[in-house]
Amino acid sequence: MNFSKFASQGDRHHILGRIILLRALALTTAVLVLLVFQWYLARSLSYELMYTLVALGCVATLVSLVRLQRAPVVDDWELALQLLIDGAILVCLVAFSGRASNPFIYYLLVLVAIASAIFPRWLAWCFGALAVVSYTLLLYLDLAAHIHHLFSDFQLHLVGMWINFVGSTALLTFFVSNLATALRDREIRLAKAREQALQSEQLIAIGTLAASTAHALGTPLSTMAIVLGEMPRNDDVGLLQAQVERCKRTLGQLSRIADKEQSREEVAVDELFDELNQHYQLTSPGAVPEFMQGGRAGDMRLRYSPLLAPAIINIIDNALRAARSQVQVRAQSQGGHLQIMVTDDGEGLAPEQALRYGTLELGGAEDGMGIGVFLANTTLEQLGGRIVLHNANDSGGSKTAVAIELPLLD
Repeated sequence: MNFSKFASQGDRHHILGRIILLRALALTTAVLVLLVFQWYLARSLSYELMYTLVALGCVATLVSLVRLQRAPVVDDWELALQLLIDGAILVCLVAFSGRASNPFIYYLLVLVAIASAIFPRWLAWCFGALAVVSYTLLLYLDLAAHIHHLFSDFQLHLVGMWINFVGSTALLTFFVSNLATALRDREIRLAKAREQALQSEQLIAIGTLAASTAHALGTPLSTMAIVLGEMPRNDDVGLLQAQVERCKRTLGQLSRIADKEQSREEVAVDELFDELNQHYQLTSPGAVPEFMQGGRAGDMRLRYSPLLAPAIINIIDNALRAARSQVQVRAQSQGGHLQIMVTDDGEGLAPEQALRYGTLELGGAEDGMGIGVFLANTTLEQLGGRIVLHNANDSGGSKTAVAIELPLLD
């Protein structure tokens, strides 16, 4: 489960690796300190118990390392568990070696800082509160066990350390968490800006190619129309003339943006569906999708764009190519949005294709490279809409459903 919205899978693997490395360094330091206390300072401590705790920490480190190398997915709960393990090992070691008077208890602040940097605020505050409770419990046990033979100044020193720890925990959690959140938001905005810039570059390249292609095809089509007009009339010549006219109309759509239709601000859903239905009645009368409107969806109005119908046609064309025999286009209202569900009874998309749907990386399609879907997705985003891809299995077989969501006008 992932409750963090900022870390990618690669980020989590990297963070887990750093936590494991930090634990290994902390355990090595703990062993060196124990050896110094045991053999050089000759202090009386529960060395067997503490060496056992260090050994358990080493085992946890090795298990985590194997997990890091083999596990394809690392979620946020696992990162939180790793920090809790570090905190538990530290608290147990300190509890048997001076409790609150042990200065190594302040290593908890390092764990608090890590939690504040990688987790959402609520979890960072929970981790900080848990650290404060642990320190408070150690202080209480320390004072309760030695209250009668501790100097009052030393008691004040312990209480002062506790106050310093609580204040440091609160400041770290507040400032580090806010700074990390601001940095993550900035990275998200930069990533979106880079994506939009790349998308704009791709659109400019496609638009330039489309304009040059339309210009290059205009003359040959005019020549073909003239030659066909001079040939003796028969069914084949009539069919060719009709196809040439269809090509010329299609190329003419490239100039519709500058046409007077662009001045329209809205369109009714039933008008849009009539336009779509007429398109398929003329271009492919043998394979016309089934258009349906649920409830009062037909009376609702959308923001108009001359590219809206071609964008939806691109999606429907893909469904027609993928379908075995049936394509349904159903409009229904969903809150303040219109949902146009395009469903076919085809084989569906592979998971890797579904992840890249709507981008130029779709690729692999037999009838194209995904440019049509990319342009459709871009047009819908400019109108405030989006494309949501669904793959579902039912008694009728595997189906691919593409939901086109567009905001309704008030």
